[in-house]
Amino acid sequence: MGERLAKLIPGEALALYGAGSAIVPDNQNWGLWFLSAACLGFTIALRWKITAENGKPAQFRSVMIAAVSFILWVIALDFPAGPINWPDNLTWLPALLALLWATIVPVFYKGDQKV
Repeated sequence: MGERLAKLIPGEALALYGAGSAIVPDNQNWGLWFLSAACLGFTIALRWKITAENGKPAQFRSVMIAAVSFILWVIALDFPAGPINWPDNLTWLPALLALLWATIVPVFYKGDQKV
């Protein structure tokens, strides 16, 4: 599941989050929230730049899919790697949402058609 979801997100954003989260001390959860927001912005900017080729507009759906995928990936991370410490009775929910998203998106979105 994690690999399918990761393919929807620029690898640079995943690497940035992985390296950044190793730097943030365990007792500084706000640092993970800050890092998550920065990586989300980076994901959007990078996907926008990558899909806007030769003066054509960016592929908005691709940008939004990458953004939602990154958010789901972050919320599915177990605390303290991720910023959310889910209650014991809800720890399964983010992983299930990420699994459903990673399974459904490739079925319905094949990328914008090149002209």
